Amino acid sequence: MFCLQLLWGQNIILNPSFTSFNPVQGQSCVGVIGLFRTTSVYSVTNWYSPIDTLLSGSGGIHNNANFCHDCQTTWQVNNGGAKPGGYPYPNTVEGKGYAQISPKESSIVFNRSSINQKLAVSLNSGEEYAVEFYTRPFKWTTYLTSNIGAYVTEDSIPYYDYLKDLVPVAESSTVISDTSQWTRISSSFIATGNEQFITIGNFRHDTSSTFNLSSFPIDPLYEHKDAYRTQYLVDAVYLYKSSDAVYKVSLPQDTLLCPNETLNLVAQLDSGFKLQDTVTTYLWNNGSTDSTLLVTAPGTYWVQTTINHRFVQSDTIVVSYFRDDYTLDLPDSVAI
Repeated sequence: MFCLQLLWGQNIILNPSFTSFNPVQGQSCVGVIGLFRTTSVYSVTNWYSPIDTLLSGSGGIHNNANFCHDCQTTWQVNNGGAKPGGYPYPNTVEGKGYAQISPKESSIVFNRSSINQKLAVSLNSGEEYAVEFYTRPFKWTTYLTSNIGAYVTEDSIPYYDYLKDLVPVAESSTVISDTSQWTRISSSFIATGNEQFITIGNFRHDTSSTFNLSSFPIDPLYEHKDAYRTQYLVDAVYLYKSSDAVYKVSLPQDTLLCPNETLNLVAQLDSGFKLQDTVTTYLWNNGSTDSTLLVTAPGTYWVQTTINHRFVQSDTIVVSYFRDDYTLDLPDSVAI
């Protein structure tokens, strides 16, 4: 069993769906919007925020990196709960939680925030990796931006490194303004080797970033304060070798059947796909979502397979039949 597991690829991100956390001592859940603080009882497993370390013991945190978890209470005015799927927070992409970050500075000290973690393994030099995550603006965010991305480094980056206008390995190319659904951000890159940390946030200086006023309503909980809340949600963070997500689906070659003969089509997946926890769905040309399709008539048939809701491959087969009304005619006898 141990040897077999070595053949599988993996998501190098730990706790990718923010499901695991350290609750308040004596309680089973966070009672308010949790903080990514390494020195606090509100600590998301494997994740942290640089600003948390910077401000630990300062006596106050302003609009820091937070997270929502399914165990929390449903949000109401003057209630700090932040339950995914409860007003005004959306459902998760996967798992039971997601992060909240602030990609813009403001008059509030240390308003901008990002989230970080040390990867499960270091990246290999010259290897191509794919990184992806889902994001969406909070429905009461003040500003909308395109500058939300992922950055990988050998060591964790200081909070103010964004002043250098760092170039992330993945970044949205357009302003993300849709509050009704999650937007997937993905890209691939070649590792220089020994990268051990990933950071998700805005890596551009405010003067180099795109910020558009959202015209969204102001959060009722903060309507007495300056409209400084620029918040985006982050979920389902993945980092893996690009080769681990490559696969092929195959149907039989074009075939000719006898009259009334049937053919059971089976979509064969090769062993190229190596990511764990895979979910495969099927879609045939007639709308069927079964893993097989019974052919009883001539025609062109295709299947589309999707693994983990995003890796898509397809194949096609043409099935023909001999005519069942053919006749056999030999010429009359002849003398040669």
